[in-house]
Amino acid sequence: MMKSESKLDKAFNLLEKCTSVEKDLVWTSSNCDPFAAILSCLEDKEKDLPACPSSCYCMRRRNACDLASTSEASTSTFCHTSDEFFDVRVRYGHLIMLVFHEIADELKTAYQKTAEYPLVSVKHSALLSSAFQFFILTCVSPYLDQGVGIPLQLRSHVIKSWERCTSDRDFRKDQLRLAAKCIAALLDCNDAIRSNLLTRYCSDIVCVFEQLMLLDASNSMASVYEEILKFTDPQLLVCTFLGLLKPRNGVKPPKQLTLSIGSRLSKILVARNGLGITLSSYEEINGNQLWQNTPFLSTFAKQLALPPRNSRKMAYYENVASQFIQLIKDGKFPRENVSVLFSMFAEEMRGRNPIAAGIFIDDVLFKPWEVSPQPYVNSSYSTLFYFKYMSHT
Repeated sequence: MMKSESKLDKAFNLLEKCTSVEKDLVWTSSNCDPFAAILSCLEDKEKDLPACPSSCYCMRRRNACDLASTSEASTSTFCHTSDEFFDVRVRYGHLIMLVFHEIADELKTAYQKTAEYPLVSVKHSALLSSAFQFFILTCVSPYLDQGVGIPLQLRSHVIKSWERCTSDRDFRKDQLRLAAKCIAALLDCNDAIRSNLLTRYCSDIVCVFEQLMLLDASNSMASVYEEILKFTDPQLLVCTFLGLLKPRNGVKPPKQLTLSIGSRLSKILVARNGLGITLSSYEEINGNQLWQNTPFLSTFAKQLALPPRNSRKMAYYENVASQFIQLIKDGKFPRENVSVLFSMFAEEMRGRNPIAAGIFIDDVLFKPWEVSPQPYVNSSYSTLFYFKYMSHT
């Protein structure tokens, strides 16, 4: 007797169908919407598709969309107006989220029964990761401000315009909140899935929650976001945050996003081994050329010497200076390279706060010589003497 298909397998099979379409049906025609084609095929062939509550936007609009379509079995039935494009993509995106929730619920239930995460096959893991791209296109990117994340037109040649979505603030909040809840469910259901999605889509995930904060600073998903950041590798976060600060297609990130990301980078910097994590992230992005890029190092040193707003300046300077000294002692990075950056930081710090520089750099650097019969050394050369001292320890 054949073993019946599990609910989890059924959900993954449906997910595969949700992200598959006959290429000849749509992709070769520039006038047709592939999401509409996929949705039409699913609704024609699949029974018991998961559906949103009747109060959901996509369900309220569904009848209107159906009335606007003809009875012909042709993809031309959903290639007429921008409204039809809009509505069918929202319905498709909601279907993807419902399937994601089914998968997450099944995996979470299995974990609660055994206290162990169930194994997810390589095939299913790859399928979910691939389907997440469809989720981003229909449930995330259309609702982001310009300058937040990767522009929609760079992700897909299919979706050219979503003006109606981006102009309705309340609608955007509702849709992004649904997306955030779906992401949270996926990240909480299985270790392997969480690791895979964060590795591949960390930037997109961050954009969902950051955009929600831009739309509503008191949004209910803020605590969920903080939990996600806690269990995400800090070096991955730094690389992600730095990427989000870059202009794309000549469009700069919104000021509030820049401030939020800057605050999170500062929080990582002053945490345990934060400077080492930050430098490792820059190395990952720029390679060995990082240490030969003097203009960048000078700019970075200036940034390090500027305490975050609302921070205790003396505590900040003490933190960063001590991390520099510890990095030189540990030798995790070539001492000569770190010494150059430290020297730049020290001079910037001295210019901004001479007292802090005297306490947290000069005094610390001179301690080895305080009991030595060597003559007094001018403080402007103290870092140089310290580097020479450390290179021989």
